[in-house]
Amino acid sequence: KGARGGLDYSLSLYDLRKKDDILSYRDTLTNVTQVVNAGETSHRGVELGLGTELGAALRLDLAASHAKHTYEDWVIPGTANYSGNEMESAPRDILNLRLTWRPATPVRLMLEWSHLGRYWLDAANTAQYDGHDLLNLRANWRLDKGLALFGGIQNLTDARFAESASITSGTQVFAPGLPRTFTAGVEGTW
Repeated sequence: KGARGGLDYSLSLYDLRKKDDILSYRDTLTNVTQVVNAGETSHRGVELGLGTELGAALRLDLAASHAKHTYEDWVIPGTANYSGNEMESAPRDILNLRLTWRPATPVRLMLEWSHLGRYWLDAANTAQYDGHDLLNLRANWRLDKGLALFGGIQNLTDARFAESASITSGTQVFAPGLPRTFTAGVEGTW
């Protein structure tokens, strides 16, 4: 972690192995859930944060993660063997990129790209959610020391995406994300 030549940066690497990991096993056909000992899980990844000024009025910030989460040893007697499978609901890639424009001290406009990579819907690794990309736009205007206006457009391109995805009763289930959404407000502090 540090700063050099106008670039703020942080880098984290991790390699975690959990033995006797306790997990909730949900049968995707009956939806019956039970707590079981998974034996061993593995969590490996890298996280990166970068930020830099692109002149007097522009700033670029990046936060990115690449990881792999696997069941190293998870056998449910008489039911399933998930050993070697990737964990469900655990995307390998997550990325957030923000471009902030400050044309004047009290005004800020931010364009954000948010990427969520594909992930498995179940521990058996039979189906995947493809992930999604969203664009958001936010604005702030500080009127004085205690008063500011703010607004935003989430999901600028009106993309279809899922907030979460899984398999329930043998069927793929997607919780839909919001369509293009506008917000605005006034913030007061005293």
